Amino acid sequence: MAEHVANILLVEDRDEDVIFFRRAFKSADLRHTITHVPDGDEAIKYLSRQPPYNDNGLYPVPDVIVLDLKMPKRDGFEVLQWLREQEALRPAPVVVLTSSDRAEDIRKAKDLGAGSYYTKPIDFTKLVGVAKDISRRWLMRRREHWLLIADDDEGDRFLLQRAFEKLNVGYRVHSVHSGGEAVALIKGEGKFADRKAYPFPSFILTDLKMPDGDGFEILSYLKQHPDILVVPVVMLSGSDDPDDVRQAYLLGASSFIVKPHGLHALEGIVQKLHYYWSECEVPLVDDSGHAVRTQSKGKVGERFAR
Repeated sequence: MAEHVANILLVEDRDEDVIFFRRAFKSADLRHTITHVPDGDEAIKYLSRQPPYNDNGLYPVPDVIVLDLKMPKRDGFEVLQWLREQEALRPAPVVVLTSSDRAEDIRKAKDLGAGSYYTKPIDFTKLVGVAKDISRRWLMRRREHWLLIADDDEGDRFLLQRAFEKLNVGYRVHSVHSGGEAVALIKGEGKFADRKAYPFPSFILTDLKMPDGDGFEILSYLKQHPDILVVPVVMLSGSDDPDDVRQAYLLGASSFIVKPHGLHALEGIVQKLHYYWSECEVPLVDDSGHAVRTQSKGKVGERFAR
């Protein structure tokens, strides 16, 4: 199978900045396809697949949108607002690359859904660094991530799933209502026996206090099976009890976060989790979730090899 070449839609009105952006990606040896439109009006036509942008061969669906803010016709903020209002359209993540470093512009762009915000650097070397960061964070790791959400609150499950899917960077979500059900999925038992339908999760996000098995039951099971403990587990709980926090970490939780109030705050946490996970290296696992054996001989970890 041919390797997928990621597609970038660059929305930028300054021709010289377009040239520098293309050169930066070329200098970084990043072989992504870059399609350029000069303003917000054209960006909206492109993303809504209006002619002539309805030809996918000439105008590929973007994997990420790199957006300037200060442009004629519709500016970047108006594009972000338009994207936010689309129900049927599932747009690519948006990265803002602009000359403005004003705190209010950064806040407004993030509030409207921008995934990252970069100030255009004057130095070309720094622009190459920005290109590499965009590629690493939004393109090179763009693959399906199977996320398991365990929470007994149906509303919280819905909001978490919606927040992760809104990132549009490859999250596939399974949600369950208890720790016992989560362990069954991890083990591939019962209704979760079909690993094609219920693959081993890449990440686990769990509440603490649930009926039919709490969050500690998930952590305890993973700790008893070190070969599958490699999956990151974040506990997202309404509890801030110091003993709950301590026990969670002793049982192997990667993080413990107190549930915020409000959708905006929740989306902010989800975005931070994505940023963190997108930078992390994790061990390879097989279809059952067990860590693939590696060669430790002659390496630093040799004395711990089993």
